[in-house]
Amino acid sequence: MNFKDIHTNEKDLETKILFTPNDGKAIAIRLANQAILKEHITTVPAFLICISGETLYEDEQGKSILLKNGDFTSIEPNVKHWLKAISESHLLLLK
Repeated sequence: MNFKDIHTNEKDLETKILFTPNDGKAIAIRLANQAILKEHITTVPAFLICISGETLYEDEQGKSILLKNGDFTSIEPNVKHWLKAISESHLLLLK
């Protein structure tokens, strides 16, 4: 999903709750071109946003999403997942 797609553009101001964190962390992630964040597990729900670049998100349940500028995905707790940068990428992880 992309941030541009979450609002209807019917009003001048629109808000939408996207994620309710459990332990309140916001983590900036930078992956160099072709870098890999090895498989790991989060014990709480997480929300991953691609700020710039292109990164492939995959998990053990077969979910595979190419995240580009503005795209985001939810990450389920206790599911192994990993990232591979297709190009240098900056991401924001909320959990």
